[in-house]
This record gives sequence, structure tokens and C-alpha cells, in this order.
Amino acid sequence: MRVMWAVLLFALTAASLPAQPATYVGRDGIKRFLDPTVFINTLEYRFDSSFSDDVTTYGHNFLSLLPVNHRNTFWVGGAFSHIAASGTPVDNAVGDVVVGFGTLLHENLLDRFTSSMAGLELVAPTGSVESGTGDGRWLLAPRGALAVHLTDYFPLFVRGRYSHSLGESELPSIRLLDIELEFALLVGGGFFVEVVPVLAYDFAAEADSVSLEAVVGRAITENVAWVAGYVEHFEDGHSNSRGFIGGLNVIWGDEKVAPKPPSPWR
Repeated sequence: MRVMWAVLLFALTAASLPAQPATYVGRDGIKRFLDPTVFINTLEYRFDSSFSDDVTTYGHNFLSLLPVNHRNTFWVGGAFSHIAASGTPVDNAVGDVVVGFGTLLHENLLDRFTSSMAGLELVAPTGSVESGTGDGRWLLAPRGALAVHLTDYFPLFVRGRYSHSLGESELPSIRLLDIELEFALLVGGGFFVEVVPVLAYDFAAEADSVSLEAVVGRAITENVAWVAGYVEHFEDGHSNSRGFIGGLNVIWGDEKVAPKPPSPWR
């Protein structure tokens, strides 16, 4: 499996290299794909695999960003998974559906603390609790994000989300906080590298978990970028699953942010 992903990554890189000299996507163009406070028409696909001792999961995740204007946006997302547990047939299951709205709270393109946004998600329980593709509960999830440009080559994107289950149910209540720190390095030639630790705390179960992603990607054009990487999940200080991720981002239309003035810092 690791060899397959290495071959896939090499093929993506080779395919994205121009046959003749071309203009590469610049740093600002790359950040349009990464910055959660940039509102532009987006279709995002992510494939993820997770391998534990007795369960293997392959997931297909979709997210579409639908901006209203430069300060407000809607989004909708969903997933489909293949689950293979030891001694059981492969189970194909639809995941939960997410609908959200977000608004830009702050934007100053001359500051290192560039922008921030806040939003609210509603998660519909269309997934399966038995197969692990859904929570089985309606969830209300306020969320936020901010962008900090430590230098022009080293942006940091922070995302936070608090999920709270609604109504009464026989299932355990959900009160989950996720904080994601996305450290990006804009290498050049459209390439970028990311290290993404994700910290989660379940207030209902009084349990915490950590995951760590290492990602490489490239903006092939101003409208298309690919990503590939490795992720590992930890609970109680021990690794309990690991896997690979890959995906494609497509953006189009007018950029929903003000034109960026020359940066006063490098």
C-alpha cells in the first residue's frame, strides 16, 4: 500500500510538470486553496484510508463552498465509505451530511494576523453508527478559523469546531472540541508542504485524542490543486490507527476577498 501511494505521488508530480517552461502558481495563488478565511467557489474531494488492528476503512469525502459575497458563504458536505472488518463482508455506507454558513469577522491584509471567520454547522445523521460512518445524532457545531502569516512563505491556519448533540437519545451525548493547527510551507513552483496536528477533547467521555498529518501538494493551475499525505491517530499516548490521504481541489469564479496590497514583511 505504501509503495502504491509513492507511485501515485510520483505520477501526480510528473503529470503536473509542464512539457515546456510555464508560469507557476505564486504564493498568493497557493494560499487560495489553503486559507479557510478565503471565500471562493470550491469543490473539494478527499480520499482517506484508515488501518487499525481489525478494521480497514476507505472514505470519499466531498465539500462544496458556495460564497454569497466576499464576507459570507454557505457550504455543504458529505461522505461515502467502504469498511472491511475482520471476518465480515465489506460494508458500504453513506456518512453524515453537513450544511453550514460562515462569515468573515476580520480582514487586514497588511497584518500578520490577516483574517478570521466564524460559522455554524448542522450535521444530519445520515450515516451509520454501527459501521462508524455517522454519529447517529443531529449535531450543532459552531466553528471558527483564523489566518496568521508568520512570513510570506510560512502561513499558519487555525481551525476550531465544537460539536454538540441535539435532543434526547439512547446514544451517548456528544460534546466534542477539535482544534486544528495547519502549518504550511510554500516551497515554490506551486508546491506546498503541511504539518497538521489535530487536538480533540470529548467533554462527555472525558477523553482526548491527537492526530498528526503530513501533507505535500501542488497548485497545478490557478484553479486546480492536488494533495497527498500520511495521517496517524493517537489515543492515551498510543497509536490506534494510521492511513493515507489524497485529494483534489477545484476553485472557480471571482475571488471573494479584496485585492492584496504589497506585503510590508517577508
